[in-house]
Amino acid sequence: MHEMQWGLLAPEWLNNERRTRTLDLGVAVRTFNDLAVPGMGGVWFGRQLFLATLGVAVAQAARARNMVVSNIETANAIEALACLLALRATRWESNERLRGAQKMRGTTALTFAQARQRSFYVTQPMRMATVQALPALGLVSSSGEQFNSYACTPQGYELISRMCHGFAPHNRTILDHLTGWVLGQYEIGEKSPLLLAALSPLELLPLSVREWLREQLELGTGSMAQRRRDALRWMEKLYSSGARTVEWHLPADEISDADHWRDLHVGALFFQTRDAAIALLEAVEVVMGPPVSRQLALQQALPGQLADKLAALRTCAGNFLRQEYDPTPDNVASTFCMECHGADDAMLLRNLVQRDGQVLQVRADRIIPGAAFRAMLDPSLGATLAAPRSDEESGIETAVDTSSMPIFPDGISRRIPNFFYFNLDLHGERAARMPAAQGVLP
Repeated sequence: MHEMQWGLLAPEWLNNERRTRTLDLGVAVRTFNDLAVPGMGGVWFGRQLFLATLGVAVAQAARARNMVVSNIETANAIEALACLLALRATRWESNERLRGAQKMRGTTALTFAQARQRSFYVTQPMRMATVQALPALGLVSSSGEQFNSYACTPQGYELISRMCHGFAPHNRTILDHLTGWVLGQYEIGEKSPLLLAALSPLELLPLSVREWLREQLELGTGSMAQRRRDALRWMEKLYSSGARTVEWHLPADEISDADHWRDLHVGALFFQTRDAAIALLEAVEVVMGPPVSRQLALQQALPGQLADKLAALRTCAGNFLRQEYDPTPDNVASTFCMECHGADDAMLLRNLVQRDGQVLQVRADRIIPGAAFRAMLDPSLGATLAAPRSDEESGIETAVDTSSMPIFPDGISRRIPNFFYFNLDLHGERAARMPAAQGVLP
């Protein structure tokens, strides 16, 4: 997958590109997410921004010394190095801030030539979540939307300087040290305490960085920048008040634009419909799995196991349509919800499977397995394992544990809980599931 910004991380062993169910809704998903918290992409903690910006800066420095290297492979390699160092320090303990435990286990000294290989690290690095946030926060400039077109700005170098202050491995700055590594001048050994302390995704942000990042989030003009400021103030209010629930009929005082709250609500109704549609398709996949023949005839009575899923989907779609409001381009969200609400069961399934196309396909009047079909088991149907899925069209928006945050309404843009955790990071506090790093300098 290339230049991805969105979607839910699945296990590393899964071929996500084949299992993704976007339902051709990427434009709607991006619209509702951007209206919720503009300019943040899938970022949910500050070191994601730092590592991606550092990757861009190191790639620039290496190219200035006549090395042919891209921003993507450099940023991916530095992220892999950061995760590798942290995984070693925590004895390979699983953590949602770390990637690559399965792929990198057993790695000793690391060269850039190793780390730049596509097979070395995960196919969905955290870097992908930063594609929108880096330019929006002024950390990079760009001639396009592709990560390889990014150039580090003075603000980006300021972030790097603040993050790396006090760390000088072999009497070099972190930037110079990693540039030398990229140039092949040396490998990085198993014990690199200064690099570990500077790069580890498990480490909290320095106070100066927390204050500086909050200032960056407050910058900007126009309605979208105001929405981000309002969302940050809302997260701060939830943090300071200890509020446990959020209700649509009680708009947050910090959201100054009524349209912002409306977009959040309507977006949640859309995401509920999207998720109900995916749940229905997963139920179809289970019904088609063994021992039943792997096809489903649309002209015959549908299996009873699908009735509840069909009813739930129609309810969600009707809830969206009753709002009579759709901010998505060409009303793509409304078109989808009408397909899920008004058609008979067979036509509804046909429309959904045609939107899918990878896991399930339509041939004549039958649903048949697609290239990514796998009859995973669904706990709601009496089985043991649900099929992983990716939620958005192009990339990742990392899902985070929500047990320690307020209870947000079902379907709310994932950027809202992500932003709550980002604000938590700005307070120098760890999420409930993130243990203190072992062997990392305080």
